[in-house]
Amino acid sequence: MHAAPTLDEVWSQYGQRLRGYLAARASNPADVDDVLQVVLLRTHDKLASVRDLGQLRGWLFRVARNALIDHERQVSRRRETADVSESVAAEAVPEPPEADQVELSSCVRVFVERLDPKDRDVLEAVDLQGRTQRAIADDLGVSYSTVKSRVQRARDRLAADLSGCCAVEIGPDGRVLGTPHKRNPCN
Repeated sequence: MHAAPTLDEVWSQYGQRLRGYLAARASNPADVDDVLQVVLLRTHDKLASVRDLGQLRGWLFRVARNALIDHERQVSRRRETADVSESVAAEAVPEPPEADQVELSSCVRVFVERLDPKDRDVLEAVDLQGRTQRAIADDLGVSYSTVKSRVQRARDRLAADLSGCCAVEIGPDGRVLGTPHKRNPCN
């Protein structure tokens, strides 16, 4: 019967291979060290429970895979939360609207009302109410990809209609800078 390996022994044998495995699969290379740290902690916590040392390698890579999946999900959730937080923060302290923005806002409302009701409802829920597309899909009883398609279709249609109405100048932060050359009335 062999003695269970120590964490140092396991890490010296598999640490670089785990790093390579994660680097090849992580959506952001900067996250590899964070995920590797989680793998190290999970290995430390559970190494004593590994019964068959012949299965240690497979177990380690399964831990790495699961840690990466967890990390990617957290990043995705933080991104969704940040997007919602930014939109909520922007709405919380509104800047005084300039004439171009007021005019464009009323113009946008006209085009939003012209959208297919299903597309309009999901667009408003996502972009105005800050709801997640997954939550909307659950509420409507449709697939997540269906909601994503509806939102994208509504945004594309809105952008096309708006560009036919006026030239909209957008700043690097995504804010409307102005509508310098109106081509025709919006209504």
